[in-house]
Amino acid sequence: MEAPLNESRPSTARDNPRTWLERVFDEARVLDFRRLAFYLGVPLLLGLYSAINNPMLMQIAGLSVAISFYLGHSLIPWWINAGTTRLAMIALAFWRPHRIVLLAIGSVCAGFLTLPYMVWLYTGLPASPAVPGSTEAFEVTGATFWSYQLRAAVVWIAVNLVFDRYLGLPRYRYSGAGKNPDAPRKAQRDERQLPEQAASAGLSSNQVAIDDEDLYMARPRFLEKLDTSVDVQDILAIKAEEHYIRVVTADREYMIYCKFADAVDQLSPGLGIRVHRSHWVNYDAIGGVRKAAKKLSLQLKCGSFAPVSRPYQAMVLQMAKSRLIPTVFE
Repeated sequence: MEAPLNESRPSTARDNPRTWLERVFDEARVLDFRRLAFYLGVPLLLGLYSAINNPMLMQIAGLSVAISFYLGHSLIPWWINAGTTRLAMIALAFWRPHRIVLLAIGSVCAGFLTLPYMVWLYTGLPASPAVPGSTEAFEVTGATFWSYQLRAAVVWIAVNLVFDRYLGLPRYRYSGAGKNPDAPRKAQRDERQLPEQAASAGLSSNQVAIDDEDLYMARPRFLEKLDTSVDVQDILAIKAEEHYIRVVTADREYMIYCKFADAVDQLSPGLGIRVHRSHWVNYDAIGGVRKAAKKLSLQLKCGSFAPVSRPYQAMVLQMAKSRLIPTVFE
């Protein structure tokens, strides 16, 4: 017989339409808007700026042609820059160069890859003589070509650094340290062994003794990065997202620039449990456990779910049993 899953849980943000909509907008603001601004907004602004600063072209070819030309001049090369930089990041993963080096390499490679497209774009423009340097820009051995590449690289690097540092969108950062490509796999093996060893020893995470109340109430350092005041007890769950963590509370969610492993280390072991490589949950936030075949997940009282990876399942099931948390087998 299936156990009821938190039938009498209090109303949550998901039950309140207004609060739910606010969370949807927060989600869009934190993630989609930044990526939309980077991949679409920035090249559109660059194209419009270039068109406005060429009144001769607008007079000869018209406003719509000038804007279309410069949008084609900025959008496609911008996206190719993103692709070549990502490929450079993958190809050079063993050496882990600084992201400025990656951005520069990606920009130069994109310059050569977009050369045929730029030739086609310029030759198809009825008023190409109105575009300064439109012929010299395609001569790879000429100074005009490399001058243009330098300007494009500076803009590409500057915009990426601004989004990475000030707007919270990670740009081409390697996670972890060291140059050994086998190090991440070794760290994952060690991580998988820890919960298995604890489970085999008959220990559950709630058996960790926390004698010092100050330790339990200690405010983790990553919360100091928030403009608003959030108590450690208010944290319901934490999820890793690239080089950021998503901190979930009953009221809203926060994106903080911090490594997930560092955030978990800053939390008291008596406050919650790590259930996945990228998920941590507060004990008090767990409403129930769902088990279907070989998959296990936790239903939180806020209405969301947290997956439980296989190495953590034995420990989570033992924790649920000791804390009398209902488990549903599907």
